[in-house]
Amino acid sequence: MNAALQDLNRKFSSADSWATFDEALTVAKALTDQVRWQPTPSLAQACEESFIFLSSSRRTVTREHIFFIPVLFERCQYNTKHKRWWLNYRNSLLTSSPRSTSDEIIRLIVLSTLIDSILTNRWTALSNMITQVLNQPESKLLNNNCVGYLGSIFAQSGWLQNEPHLKKAVISHWNECSGRGEEIIKWIYIILPLLGFNKTQTSQTGWMTFLFNSIVLPIINIGLQVNNFNVALRVERLAYNCYATRHENAQFFKNSYVDKIIPLFLEAGRRYKTTMSSMTVDDGLIDIEAPHKVCFLLHNSSFLAHTRNLFNYFKGLEEFDRLPIQPTLILLGDISDQIQNLANESQIDIVSVAGSNPHTKILQIREWCCENEVSAFVWTSNIIFLAFSYSIRLAPVQIYWSMKYHSIEFDEIDGYLTTGSFEKYRTIDGKKWRVGHVAFDPLYKSEFKGNAETKRQELKNGKDCIIFGCLGREAKINNDEYAEAVAQILTRVPNSIYIWTGRVNHPEISSRFRKLGILDRCRFIGWVNTALYAQVLDVFLDSFPFASGHTAFESMAAGCPVIVRITPDSLESSSLTHILPAFRSSQVSKSIQEDIKHTWLDEYGNILLPIVEDFDSYANIAVQLAVDRDFRHRIGELSRMFVNRFMMDTKLMAETYTNHILDIIKQSRNKPHER
Repeated sequence: MNAALQDLNRKFSSADSWATFDEALTVAKALTDQVRWQPTPSLAQACEESFIFLSSSRRTVTREHIFFIPVLFERCQYNTKHKRWWLNYRNSLLTSSPRSTSDEIIRLIVLSTLIDSILTNRWTALSNMITQVLNQPESKLLNNNCVGYLGSIFAQSGWLQNEPHLKKAVISHWNECSGRGEEIIKWIYIILPLLGFNKTQTSQTGWMTFLFNSIVLPIINIGLQVNNFNVALRVERLAYNCYATRHENAQFFKNSYVDKIIPLFLEAGRRYKTTMSSMTVDDGLIDIEAPHKVCFLLHNSSFLAHTRNLFNYFKGLEEFDRLPIQPTLILLGDISDQIQNLANESQIDIVSVAGSNPHTKILQIREWCCENEVSAFVWTSNIIFLAFSYSIRLAPVQIYWSMKYHSIEFDEIDGYLTTGSFEKYRTIDGKKWRVGHVAFDPLYKSEFKGNAETKRQELKNGKDCIIFGCLGREAKINNDEYAEAVAQILTRVPNSIYIWTGRVNHPEISSRFRKLGILDRCRFIGWVNTALYAQVLDVFLDSFPFASGHTAFESMAAGCPVIVRITPDSLESSSLTHILPAFRSSQVSKSIQEDIKHTWLDEYGNILLPIVEDFDSYANIAVQLAVDRDFRHRIGELSRMFVNRFMMDTKLMAETYTNHILDIIKQSRNKPHER
């Protein structure tokens, strides 16, 4: 530590550009992040003097240079020796900087906050920042593009810790909030993002939980109590995107979203429904000869796994001589060319409900369903707005099609669908779910072969090494046990690297890898084409406790072994919900049972695909696949065969899901027609 500290002091002293200063600051952050770090005022003093020297000779300073400095001062227990210089520096920047746009005003407020924290402390500075935001006219702040970014830099720099002083500063301001619309809007769109409550999810979980419980839930409550449904629904979306999906964990999702947010919207929606006209069952629901009109909802045109699944279902419907239902796609947003082209191919009508007002959009959907005598409404996957929408009833029959979590249950849902294979029903936490067979388009893209080999060579950098990796959202691998598994595997396979994907290079993940001594062998590759990188990997180390679905099958189709650990979460929604029933379900046909017995089971009846039940087995099979090339290729080929044999039948997908939908409609005839 002493040698590293001396070297870092020299880096600051010799820094002759902002680039070299930033390098030293990055090293300082990593060094002071360590558990065994002891406060060293001389390090902070070297940083301060280097910053003053560079600022005096090079005026092109950015706020990113300053964010970590007050945190470093705190960690080193250092009080500035140049208070007057910082005061003059702040005043010169504030007087010389433009302030004509919302971005410029907010950046100046943040700049003032950063320097205030050097002169005082973080919690006092953040308190002053909130005051400045609240004192600005709303019109000068809202049209900005920077609050999420600045909040993520605050979080990554170590500003936003779950500390009593910091929480007290925020709560004192929130308690003074009058509940007026302008104040609430500023909290939602300016203050919360600046405090790290944003989609980058780079803040610590404890801090996010504090903001969620203390600010976000009360704002939703305020909106619902005064029937300001737009505010409440917008904050619901904020809470879902920024907090509820932070961890790929069914229990966390239930505790945060299902238990705390959904009851609020159910109560408000049921109360609101008493002021609306009743919905009666249409003639189509009674006339069994007519194809039932069924709506399927997507939130946007983003082509994620649940969107692919829905369009594969539509594709399967094309193979019927006579359509058993009359489907319509409801899209909460503009229609992309890709979505429109796919809908045209499957001859599916699309209704676009665009605009920024969620309450209005929900009412428009309800009105359209009434006017067009829709029999059933299927809400697919993304549950934002589900509770409020279904509590006021969009259609006589309402179905929820989950492709992930299964803790949602309330009276206004008439039927529950989920994804799987080889089984008709599945019981999850005591609730009976109807299971539809899922099918994919061809997952292996031969046109990527050359590009994949180029990527492999770039990652290997001239070395003969194994490429481990996981393809999916960064939240899936953001846990200690998975990181420890990766570390053990890389240690046991010295000639190996690990790649991971995501929208952001999450600091918690990098910090774990750094502490485990493997960061230099881990590569963050961003938000990539997973079909391409499925051909880059040698072994897919699937995340746990929540495993992958679509990306796992993409890798299997490319002949890449996918190691999956059996956990309660992975049994709820992952590749396991499709693979394990093939080997265990009594509903599998005899021909498939024989096929499986002779192809995918060893002489002892064990599944040859790398599915394991504990940590040690996970690491052991990864090492075996890495060191035994023949074994790796054999398992890869068996994986490819499984996908091609069982996961491509779109007609079977359409049959199983449609039969469930029709059965739910039929059962609903026994319920009162007044809904």
